[in-house]
Amino acid sequence: MSKRCKYLSVLVALLSLIVGIATLADAEYKVVSKGDALDLSVLLSPQYPCWWPGHAEYVRYDYRVIGPGAFRTHVTIIDEHTGTHFDAAPHFVPPPASGLPHATAYGVVTGEKVPIWQFVGEACVIDVTSILDNASPGYSPEITPDMVEKWEKEHRPLSEGDVVIFYSGYSDKYYKPLPEGRRLVADPLASKAPGWPSPSIECIKYLLSKGVKHVATDGASMGHSDSRAAAVHWEGLGGGMIFTELLSGVESVPNGSFFAFLPVKTEGSSGGPGRAVAIVDKELSASLNDSAKKAKVVDLSVTLASDLPCWWPGTGVGDYSYIYMVAPFNDWTGFRGPYLTRAHIFDAHTGTHFDSPTHFLPDPGFDDNAYNDFVKGVLADYNAKYGPRPTSSVYAADVPVEEMMGPARIIDVTDLIGTTKPSEWPKSPAITVDQIKRHEELYGPIEKGEVVLFKTGHDDRYYLPFPYGDKCAADPLNGKSEGWPAPTAEAMIYLAEKGVKCVGIDAPSMGAVTSKEAIQTHWAGLSRGINYVEFLTNLGDLPPKGAFFIFGPLKEEGGKGANGRAIAILP
Repeated sequence: MSKRCKYLSVLVALLSLIVGIATLADAEYKVVSKGDALDLSVLLSPQYPCWWPGHAEYVRYDYRVIGPGAFRTHVTIIDEHTGTHFDAAPHFVPPPASGLPHATAYGVVTGEKVPIWQFVGEACVIDVTSILDNASPGYSPEITPDMVEKWEKEHRPLSEGDVVIFYSGYSDKYYKPLPEGRRLVADPLASKAPGWPSPSIECIKYLLSKGVKHVATDGASMGHSDSRAAAVHWEGLGGGMIFTELLSGVESVPNGSFFAFLPVKTEGSSGGPGRAVAIVDKELSASLNDSAKKAKVVDLSVTLASDLPCWWPGTGVGDYSYIYMVAPFNDWTGFRGPYLTRAHIFDAHTGTHFDSPTHFLPDPGFDDNAYNDFVKGVLADYNAKYGPRPTSSVYAADVPVEEMMGPARIIDVTDLIGTTKPSEWPKSPAITVDQIKRHEELYGPIEKGEVVLFKTGHDDRYYLPFPYGDKCAADPLNGKSEGWPAPTAEAMIYLAEKGVKCVGIDAPSMGAVTSKEAIQTHWAGLSRGINYVEFLTNLGDLPPKGAFFIFGPLKEEGGKGANGRAIAILP
């Protein structure tokens, strides 16, 4: 090839890169500011009526505390229909092969199989407050098709991709600490008070005819508080709908907002608890709604299953965190009713989850002498390098939802794989400030409010059933294989100074496989206002710049982090 041809080839490549970057810039989503995103979820707490009477009670148990170790965590026991949650079809609809009544093809679409785009869409808020409490004790006031048609006349016809939200004010009025909170569900079931407003079968049929596949409510259930409950579920779920139930604060959601319900992703589930959010900024919500209607949504979450490496295995023997377990509770032929539900037990840092500051930072007044000698040594080194390690009283439910969403930067660090020697294991290749700056040279400076996601490819490669699944976390931690690439404390400090509030990684932890580096990375970022989202997957499906990231964790009172669901909306 002549020098002239080589020159032209380089010039064409450079122009292509410039055009590509410009195109990405044109397609960028806005940064989320305070007040742009609303939390529509009730608080999960044993003091509140968040679980269905007769089902497994919600339990949060703190089983590890800071001192003598460096971190704390808790275990959660939760039914699939606790707090703000969704119903997948199998909650009431059996699979066709079962031969049971009301079976449809959707009976095999368990929670983890629901298309991710179905959880998001344009909010169409239908005000039904006029019928709140307008029924006899034990009965639900009924939402009828004419109420939906009235909304359509005032706004626009409903269509596929819309999320219809029934606003009654029920949860805002009755989701109270127990025993007063019995008014939410227990009293209506005992015929001591009217139930929550619920759509009639005809209303569900009408919505299905419009192509609506996601219906939400701030009532305790989409079904009635009386004998009509099952029929409503059979009609809607059997037709491919999903139901999101027990929302809160719907009064503040304008029509046209972008709505997302993000449930924990569990294998074989009948639904699941999660976090509901609405983005109310008009420009941003319009862009997100447009992409959502085109199904340009990517699921970035791993599936929880007992044969998958979703929990922390620790090093050596017996040093693991609480293992993930699931217990069947009732099925379509159970004596409790014709529905399926299960109870789950997991550590807060299982599967795709986030670390709140209090995962590694102690409460104010903590005595550092409570640490063991190893952690004391790590602390002394940290304080000398980065200044005194702060304390925190920011728990999982205290973190604003807008801090875990924003325009995403995907920093590819896969070139670090294989850069350590077996004689050095256990060791993680270090993600340094230089790797971050290299990304910025190509795609522009990282801006305040953007979300940084480190693409290592680790979970995509190793998140597989056991025994191969040991390669995901157990083998690296025990020095049998190279650790996943992990950012240094300096990298976290650099991002914090940029105004980044959320950093994610497609690996089991943001920390390295070696304890000292892992502890210091957590202290550095969590103490500077960064939230860590760990155990992501599918980051290779996102462009380096241009997608919009959202993580929705369970809203657990006193949680040191929480399980949740991560998604990305493509430009």
